[in-house]
Amino acid sequence: MKNKILIGLTCLFVLICTVGCANTKENTSVKNDNVKSDTEQTVKSKCSYYECLTKMSLDNTLEELNGIVGFEATKLESTSLDKYEYDFGNDKKITVSISNDKIVSIKIEYDKKELKNKKVTLDNLSDIKARINDGISYDEFKKAVGGVDGTLIEVSSWNKYVWVAEDGSSNVTASFGKDGNLKFFNGLGFKN
Repeated sequence: MKNKILIGLTCLFVLICTVGCANTKENTSVKNDNVKSDTEQTVKSKCSYYECLTKMSLDNTLEELNGIVGFEATKLESTSLDKYEYDFGNDKKITVSISNDKIVSIKIEYDKKELKNKKVTLDNLSDIKARINDGISYDEFKKAVGGVDGTLIEVSSWNKYVWVAEDGSSNVTASFGKDGNLKFFNGLGFKN
């Protein structure tokens, strides 16, 4: 009887050690993979994802943009425009479109949840809509959406910004011309 109990306990001990060691080993490798990709992202670029776009302009050359970001863009397959992409990892990309050897647009893909801000309000946009033809400046628009700066998401013949409310889904994008005035905006989740 003592032998059966001893054998049972030994088997249980071996089983626990085997399962416990297997889980520990697997978790360690996952942690190492995550650390590696985060390190790769920080080492790759000279500026943060959103900050890089604010330093770029249509007057830059592709080589100058490479210098701003800190690594070379990858050429994408495209039919009408030459397109280049800076891949920051984790679905963060900046796309540069070139026509006739001139940069025509620089856009980022963004995550609204990452940009949400509890100070953003979309309740005052009806007034902006009524006055859009009067020439509304960035600062006036900023004040109407809660007094916080928008995040630059596109540089082209205008600068396009996004403001995201605290719920992470209500948002407004606004495009400002080179004269600094609002040209158009589009909102999701605001009162008319």
